[in-house]
Amino acid sequence: MKLYEPPSYVATYEHPTKGAEDVKIGFGFSWPGFVFGPLWAITKGLWVQAAVVLVVAVAVAVVFWDAPAEMRQSLAAALGAVCAFVFGVNGNRWRAKRLVRRGYLQPEHVPAPQVLR
Repeated sequence: MKLYEPPSYVATYEHPTKGAEDVKIGFGFSWPGFVFGPLWAITKGLWVQAAVVLVVAVAVAVVFWDAPAEMRQSLAAALGAVCAFVFGVNGNRWRAKRLVRRGYLQPEHVPAPQVLR
């Protein structure tokens, strides 16, 4: 069993006026989104998703300010795991939607080995 399987399909988004600026996005789980979460989102221009995580984190910190340290640590770990999973599962789809909103043309699915070579 391999630890990392590259996505079976990759989409190349092309802007009508910036034709040379192609953006390749894999389908499936986003490992960078999983590992780096909100930092990855900011680098990809997904400001809303990163802001939501920040607002939720601050709200939870305020609500549980007087809770015992063990409870706060457990809650922080659980929220971090949920955040990582959500960014991993949804990251590539969020990126694709953002590109389409910015005027990039939505491509057909191309098998990954043809695109990545």
